[in-house]
Amino acid sequence: MLQSLHDDEHRHRDEVAAPARGREVSAYPRVTALQGDEDPRVEDQPRRQRGRVAASHSSLTAAMIAGDTGPCSASISASRSRIRSACRRWATASFTKREKPRSPARSNDRRPIPYRSLVTAKTTRAPRPKPSIDALMSAYLAEVAPSAAGSVAAEHGRNRAAESLDLLRHGLDGYGYQHLPSADRNRWQVAFNDGDETAFCRIASANVLLKYLDEFLGYFLIRKVLLSDDEVAATVDDVRAFVEWLHRRREITPAGARKALGRLASASVDLPAAERLAKLLYDLAKRGEAAVRARGEAAFEEIVDDYLVIERVAPGRLWFLDGVGPVKVPEAASAVARPGWTVNLVLGRHGTTWEVLEVGNVYPETLA
Repeated sequence: MLQSLHDDEHRHRDEVAAPARGREVSAYPRVTALQGDEDPRVEDQPRRQRGRVAASHSSLTAAMIAGDTGPCSASISASRSRIRSACRRWATASFTKREKPRSPARSNDRRPIPYRSLVTAKTTRAPRPKPSIDALMSAYLAEVAPSAAGSVAAEHGRNRAAESLDLLRHGLDGYGYQHLPSADRNRWQVAFNDGDETAFCRIASANVLLKYLDEFLGYFLIRKVLLSDDEVAATVDDVRAFVEWLHRRREITPAGARKALGRLASASVDLPAAERLAKLLYDLAKRGEAAVRARGEAAFEEIVDDYLVIERVAPGRLWFLDGVGPVKVPEAASAVARPGWTVNLVLGRHGTTWEVLEVGNVYPETLA
């Protein structure tokens, strides 16, 4: 009797599993039926797999799962449905733009605010408008005025500072437009075309002043202004005091201030010396002017009219590049001259002697 029941159970199992032999089954997540399920040392591994189900005593389980039959089909279908619904909700929440942010009061919204949003909200602000050069110069002179009250020397210093800044303003109005950004340059061009030739300093900021400073020291003060060596030194000192004030007010960057102050420090020494050399050479040319006029240019074998670069200096002698020299000069002139400086000269040569015929400007740098 027991043997008959046992045979009937095996026969029923083989009849149910027979249709599953040779058919492909796909399920995710699924349980791969392995040979030897009855062995407790072997565990089933969930994975995606497409393949043929082996006909064994485990085929019944696989067939029931694949065919949605058996006691576990309802729970598996429900699980699949819940997984699909959860995936759709996640995809909708992740890839759909929200017109309005979720309210932080909602208990089911626990996502943190992105860090970038927090930083942007705290740091974004309207940039502070930069004051113009004209406004800064007026503020600087207003601060200097109280300290000058009651002292003749201080009052003279204030007037001198105003004159020095006026020179700087004239240089900027004439040549500073080259350093303007495109938007400010368009504004300046419109104002200039309308006849406002002093609009530059009311438009430009202190950063443009720093860009123009090299041209002011190396060109404007030498070629466009007639000053003595003492007046040049005083002008450079006043401009340096103004730049230091801008740095204290944080109107210019520390790096820009260091560069500008270094350039002004060297100019305070070189520009007065270059002016003295130009004056001494001019006096030398004037003393020999009558003799040169009497002899005429035909007395010279060679005449050089050029910007000549000083190559070597000796007491009472100057040599220039390209084999020009020695030129006899006063020892006071050779004492202030420096190799690398450029002198605008007209020299005449007869034999091995060079004479100074005319003198222009002296530049404390090598001009290409």
